Amino acid sequence: MKPVQQIRAIITKHPEAKIQEIIMFCQMAGDFNEGTIRTQFYSKGKRWQIQEAVKATKVSFDELREASSQMRENNDCAVKAVAAAAGVSYEAAHKALAKQGRRCGRGTSPFMTFAALHGFGKTTEMHPGRSFAPRGRKTFTVSMLARMGSQFEGTWLARVKGHIFAVIDGEIIDWIGEDSRRQIHTMVKVS
Repeated sequence: MKPVQQIRAIITKHPEAKIQEIIMFCQMAGDFNEGTIRTQFYSKGKRWQIQEAVKATKVSFDELREASSQMRENNDCAVKAVAAAAGVSYEAAHKALAKQGRRCGRGTSPFMTFAALHGFGKTTEMHPGRSFAPRGRKTFTVSMLARMGSQFEGTWLARVKGHIFAVIDGEIIDWIGEDSRRQIHTMVKVS
C-alpha cells in the first residue's frame, strides 16, 4: 500500500481525530512526511473520500438509460460515460458533472467530463484516435473499435464529433452501433 493510501486509511479509521492525533497515529504506523499527512487531513471530504464513499458498480447501458429517463434528462452522453467509466451510479455522475457546471439537458465539455472523473479519483490519459487506426488507414472509426475490442482492456472513453461514450474491456457502453462509421477523434484511457 502506498504511503498516501496508508495515511488515508488512518484518517478514515479515526474520523473524529484532530490533526495532531492523526500525525501521531501516522508516525507510529510508519515514517510519513508531516506535510503529506497535513495535506491528506485537510483534503478529507474531497476527491478521495468521494471515491471511498461511492460504491463502485459496473453499470449496463440499459440501467443508465433508465436512470436518465427517470430524471428526464437528454444530451447526457457524458453523464453516462462518466458513470460507466468511474463505476458509479448515474445520479452520482450527474451530481459530479453539475458541480463542474453542467446544466440539465445541455451537452458537456471535455474539460468538465475529465474533471468529474478526476473527482472520483480517476486519472485520464489522452490518445489521438488515429493512433489506433490499422496500418494504411488515416482514421479510426467506431466499427474498427468494435472489431478490435479485445485490444482495449480496462476502461476507455471514446470521443466522436458531438458525443462521448465508454468502452470497458472492449465492450462499448452506449447506444452507438458497432457498425457505425463515425470517426473517433480521441481515445482516453481511464485508470
